[in-house]
Amino acid sequence: MADVTATVTDDDTAGVMVEGSPVAVAEGGATGSFTMVLMAQPAAAVAILLGPDAQCTLSTSGLNFTAANWSTPQSVTVTAVDDTADEGAHSCAITTGAASSADPNFDGLAVADVTVSVTDNDGDTAPDEAVVRRTFESQTRDFMAARMQLLARLGPRTHRMANRAQGAFETGSNGFNIHGENGNLVGDFALNSGAMQRIIAGDFLNVTPTSDVVEASGPVNAWMEGQFAYYNSGDDDEGNPEGNYFVGYAGVDVRVHDGVVIGIMGQLDWLGEGSDTGRTDGDGWMIGPYLSAELAPNLFLDLRGMYGRSINSSTQNIMDVEYKGDFDTERLLMEIVLSGRFDYGSTVLTPDLQFIYIWDEQQDYSVSDGVDVVDVDGQLVRLGQLSSGLKVAPKMDADGTEIWPYLRGRLFWDFDNPGTLEIDGGTVSADEVRAAVSLGVDAGTQDTQINIEVTYDGLFTDDYESIGGRLAIGHRF
Repeated sequence: MADVTATVTDDDTAGVMVEGSPVAVAEGGATGSFTMVLMAQPAAAVAILLGPDAQCTLSTSGLNFTAANWSTPQSVTVTAVDDTADEGAHSCAITTGAASSADPNFDGLAVADVTVSVTDNDGDTAPDEAVVRRTFESQTRDFMAARMQLLARLGPRTHRMANRAQGAFETGSNGFNIHGENGNLVGDFALNSGAMQRIIAGDFLNVTPTSDVVEASGPVNAWMEGQFAYYNSGDDDEGNPEGNYFVGYAGVDVRVHDGVVIGIMGQLDWLGEGSDTGRTDGDGWMIGPYLSAELAPNLFLDLRGMYGRSINSSTQNIMDVEYKGDFDTERLLMEIVLSGRFDYGSTVLTPDLQFIYIWDEQQDYSVSDGVDVVDVDGQLVRLGQLSSGLKVAPKMDADGTEIWPYLRGRLFWDFDNPGTLEIDGGTVSADEVRAAVSLGVDAGTQDTQINIEVTYDGLFTDDYESIGGRLAIGHRF
């Protein structure tokens, strides 16, 4: 039987396969690796040299393959050099020498270089999650506290029976004015259907008993008022906030008895406050009933309770990383005001006592820098304030113009507040008593009013002091 000769063609091609490139490593942190393996069995041993640059080190300086292990991938560990230079994200290049072997198919064979990306641990780094959480918890609390102070200070007046019969500049009559106050720009407006009837009748400046005014204006009264402002507490580079706000009210009430009205009011408020480190904005609403009554001649009681919610957004720059998040709050307000107006000849005394309590509960929310997400816990912020004031104003007339120079003092006690609060650039601590005193003058005709006032706030406390002025020009319509 004749022999058979067969020719075998080898389909294995000499070569070196590199897997795992590019490699990612971090200074002082994660290491990386890559592998090499021959693509065909060599006839002799194959050596490959590895040379990294100064940015990384390798677990070996070279690899050796034989006819026995040629098909088994060999791994090389890459470690970043942890230096002190602030380089940012950078790279390391690993140069592979040409293969060296007695097998001519492998000797001198080019091998692909390996690239490595290196994360630097010097200079600015991402903030810790706990730092982000504490920053947003503190900023949210400060923002809610500032809004509470605004709502306590800018409560409605037009609905009060004590104001409906008065033509004084700051009461709830129809009008609009813009003025400067403590270096800030402030404006307010008011509109009252009962006062509109008195204007039409030409009896705007004539003060009459409150019950008579309510009787004359009809059993139902609709009103609206608001205040808006831009403020700047100082240099933004020092973290002092600047911002703007609007607080508006509208209501309708019905007379249920001579000297007694009950009604319902709604409130819309907006506050935006920011500094060089971030900004927070919030929109809110509240609604609730109120009662205004004349307890005795020129002695008045006002009650209101309101419930509402707010939606808010905050952006904070933490270690040069910008985080953003949205949060909601649920809030309650209760206010009791006892006030009076007493004439002694040409001098008018207007004392008042105010109690207000506000609850604002922030819900849990999350913030993110676009990559990482941090959860921020909810919190309850409260403000309880008791204040009492007295204004003394003697009346003078000059060629048809009423002039009311006045002295006003007010005592504040924050018996429950969120902690240290900033008010017009100063700080007031919890459970602290302070007082303010003002000197001013109101002057007006039937259509135009002017108010000039200087105020010192900070009596009885060492932590807070504010000196401010007010110049306002308004027009009634």
